[in-house]
Amino acid sequence: MPAVPGLTPADRAVARLVATGRSNRDTAAELYVSVKTVEFHLGHIFGRLIQSRKDLAARLSARPPPLAGNPGSYPGATLATRHLPARDH
Repeated sequence: MPAVPGLTPADRAVARLVATGRSNRDTAAELYVSVKTVEFHLGHIFGRLIQSRKDLAARLSARPPPLAGNPGSYPGATLATRHLPARDH
């Protein structure tokens, strides 16, 4: 995962798993924390760096974000990046 300034080690661990398509529940189980803890870290990540899970996946994979309205519009798009629910702010 590329270095992302402003994130704690716990934020980076959560981001790495969520960006691969894991749910909050699966991420919590893998990190041995509560779903609430995962949500806290996602709030920090989203608030400081990005606006949606698609932005997160694009940033962590060092590829450009997809074109608006067409989530699978960039090379290498996968189900994990195309079908993650967006988070509204």
